[in-house]
Amino acid sequence: MGKLAKIPVLALLLIFGCQIKPQQLQPALVHEGEVYVYMEPLPLKAQRLSFTFNGVYCIRADGALIPLRLHMAGFDSVLAGRQRLVARGILPAGQYTGLALSVKDAHLRSEEGMQSSLLVPDKPVRRELPFTVRERGGVVISMTLRYGQAVRAGFNFTPAFDLKIPDKPVDALLGYVVNTGSNDITVFNKLAMEVTGVIVTGAGPMGMALDPNLKRGYVALSREDAIDVIDMTEGAVVGRIRLNTGDSPSQVALTPDGGALLSVNTGSNTVSVIDPVSFVERSRIKVGIQPVYIQLDPSGKRAYVFNYFSNTISIIDLTSGSVVATVPTDPAPIRGAFDRSGGKLYIINESTPYLTVLDTSSLAVIKRQFAGQGMRAIKVDTRSDLIYIGKMNTPLLEVYDPFTFIPVDYIKAGEDPAYMTIDNDENNLCVVDPVLRSLIFISLSSRKTVSMIDVGSGPYWVSLMGER
Repeated sequence: MGKLAKIPVLALLLIFGCQIKPQQLQPALVHEGEVYVYMEPLPLKAQRLSFTFNGVYCIRADGALIPLRLHMAGFDSVLAGRQRLVARGILPAGQYTGLALSVKDAHLRSEEGMQSSLLVPDKPVRRELPFTVRERGGVVISMTLRYGQAVRAGFNFTPAFDLKIPDKPVDALLGYVVNTGSNDITVFNKLAMEVTGVIVTGAGPMGMALDPNLKRGYVALSREDAIDVIDMTEGAVVGRIRLNTGDSPSQVALTPDGGALLSVNTGSNTVSVIDPVSFVERSRIKVGIQPVYIQLDPSGKRAYVFNYFSNTISIIDLTSGSVVATVPTDPAPIRGAFDRSGGKLYIINESTPYLTVLDTSSLAVIKRQFAGQGMRAIKVDTRSDLIYIGKMNTPLLEVYDPFTFIPVDYIKAGEDPAYMTIDNDENNLCVVDPVLRSLIFISLSSRKTVSMIDVGSGPYWVSLMGER
């Protein structure tokens, strides 16, 4: 990739705070695959147990141990009260027979609170689970502790885990977190709030759009000038849409009828209109300088493209395929959200502390509300029209009343909320946090965190079946 193509990508990482240094960007896999190992919540019997892994290895068919990188080593009933990512790694394609688990130490707390050390094996313990690592393929392995076999006689601990490949949920329960740093997509069950799979993509995946009818997902590859096509049933990349050299696509959007896929090409200051069936680019529309985001209005007739460096929004009529208006904004517009009717567009900018409200009929600014510096995520609940705003390096989401524009609540949401959507079925706000490398589920009824899942490196985006 040439120098000009790299500049927009690095700028996007800074704009959206992916917490990824340029030298840490992982190249796309070619002949290797990827394995994620998750531990299921510890059973109630293990509430007084704690242990620390020394290493997790995949056992190749020839018996060789291939080490994975530990994501989390120490566990107890609190830390493992939900599914947790233990280790992940890139492996040569081929056949594997299971995992080998090395334990550093283990302890058991008595009912009186006294902690005693348990004897642990001096060599890695092997657990069987035949699996295949395919080129540019991903595998998730789930571990469940069998307490009765793990703790024996009150002074021995062995890593007695049952291993399995998680079952794929029904399509209506699928959710996806796009991880820019690790070049993959975490697949999860939005009802169980657990990871069930991983999809390896090309380099620099960013925005994603879902087509529930075709059971497809489309992911912009910012470092490969392309869009990966995901088969939701197979849970794998099944095609690639090639764009022009230097396009550096960052976002995609699908029209409500599924007839057109729009790609925001940050590197070439264009939007591509693509046939999602044939993968052919029908047309290319010139917009402002460094477009970074696209939002379709509720009618699906217009697309609003946020141009970061030209401080404008280009409004595209999707029937004519042309820019019909260009609206000036505060410096560095990065995200936006429509109200329920589509009559108002709420705009946040990286370089100003004001939330701007645009009337979509007159294209006039009708409100500039001070909301503070660092805004980078916004979501409007179309049931209530409440506005949720996340700020960089701030653990609290601010909730604004759409009539008074006064904050009516603050919600604890991890450490660094970067992107949000709402699960219409479960009424949960789903928040991507790149610092915690997690997706956080917040009940909109109680406004409390109900669960979290660990994902890959540099999580950037979340898409759900049935989101609103």
